[in-house]
Amino acid sequence: MTLPEIKTTVRIYESEAGAATLLGFADMIVGGAFAIRGVRILKSKDGKNGEGRIFLSFPAKPGKGEKQNQWYEIACPVTAEARRAAQESVLAAYTEAKKAALS
Repeated sequence: MTLPEIKTTVRIYESEAGAATLLGFADMIVGGAFAIRGVRILKSKDGKNGEGRIFLSFPAKPGKGEKQNQWYEIACPVTAEARRAAQESVLAAYTEAKKAALS
């Protein structure tokens, strides 16, 4: 299966001395026809030497009633291939945004 092109823009989240797990937000345009806004770029707290891995959290909403403590993704990749493509696109845009912010 051929995946459509993903265009990504990233907004860096600034925190004091990198203390936050939230690194930024991404908006993706998939195939020039479908927008996913508010994808969070997060860094896990685990890992060697305090270096957590970077991962994505897609937009979600809380459940209702008995399921109010659960969150449900509103839009997300449904295949491993699509998730990998989204992750690569967002992380590449994040890297570029970080470089631009430092220069």
